[in-house]
Amino acid sequence: MAGTGATGFRISPFLSRWLRKLAPPAAIVISAVVALGLVYRAATIEPFGMDFGVYWRAANEPLAEVYRPRPALNFPYVPTMLLWIAPLSKVPFWAAYAGWVALSVAAFVRSCRAHLSKREIGLALISLPMVYCLLTGQVSAFLTALLLWACRTPNRIAAGIALAVIASIKPQLVLLAPLLLLATRDWRALGSSALALAVLIAISLLAYGVGTWENWIGSLDHFQEIIVRNGVLTVMVTPAAAAQLWGLPPLPFMALGAAVGVWLVIHCRNQAPLFQATAIAAGSLLSAPYAVLYDLVAVVPFLAWSIFRGSMVSALVISSLVSWSLNSLPLWVAAFRLLREPTDHPRAP
Repeated sequence: MAGTGATGFRISPFLSRWLRKLAPPAAIVISAVVALGLVYRAATIEPFGMDFGVYWRAANEPLAEVYRPRPALNFPYVPTMLLWIAPLSKVPFWAAYAGWVALSVAAFVRSCRAHLSKREIGLALISLPMVYCLLTGQVSAFLTALLLWACRTPNRIAAGIALAVIASIKPQLVLLAPLLLLATRDWRALGSSALALAVLIAISLLAYGVGTWENWIGSLDHFQEIIVRNGVLTVMVTPAAAAQLWGLPPLPFMALGAAVGVWLVIHCRNQAPLFQATAIAAGSLLSAPYAVLYDLVAVVPFLAWSIFRGSMVSALVISSLVSWSLNSLPLWVAAFRLLREPTDHPRAP
């Protein structure tokens, strides 16, 4: 039977076989070249661990200074993030950075092993979002591992706690997770997630005071100014950020992304954990005002999976080899590929 192309048109078995063969090496070559370029840039222009340095600084400076407006490299995270980075005050920077990169890779590989082959995991590790994430010392790789695990584990109370941890660090990655839990009637995960997040917020209030939350809220306007002034929009991946970069109102694009995200989550509610995790991440990022290239790590496992099944489009976007104004393409490609998948995949392993 003839294969089906990424656009939905039927293609010949010959072309289908060649796409299947060419997509993985094309993705590997593109990713390797881009990864080497990123490493060279980190070694010569931008320092290693740039974002991790923001975490380390926030953990080591006085609490009143954490949300102080700066010309660049502000700390925009919710105060619950301070709970997780507090141990960095006990470890030298380079040791902490090296340990964090190793932990991120180990967690990502271990979580992906249930869903991807070794070659697919290898491709995911050299993709632009992953390399960018590791070079900057971002948390996206670890949170992706946690999201995959939360969608897979039979312990649904623990799954809800894991989702709460993600929300306490990068809520834009799991904005639509409650919708999936509602759609699947996963009351244990939904309840434990809400309770765990409430507890984390309460602990942060006790530890850091209401004033820290007020300082965070007050810093958001300045952070938005920095995003525009310093050209950070060029590495943003959400439709809303792209619209802002083009001089268009972001709200309609955010609404469109949210509508697609809801559709994704409902479509994937009975699918395999890899598809569910990707639907949550892609749908949430499409709905969010801001997210950066390294946050695309959350959709990289699914893109790697689709590449080894003949998706040349996924092969081209897994390293974001597109114009700076089209950085959201990997999200749209992941969404399109997900919506083409049948809805009868097993929900749990």
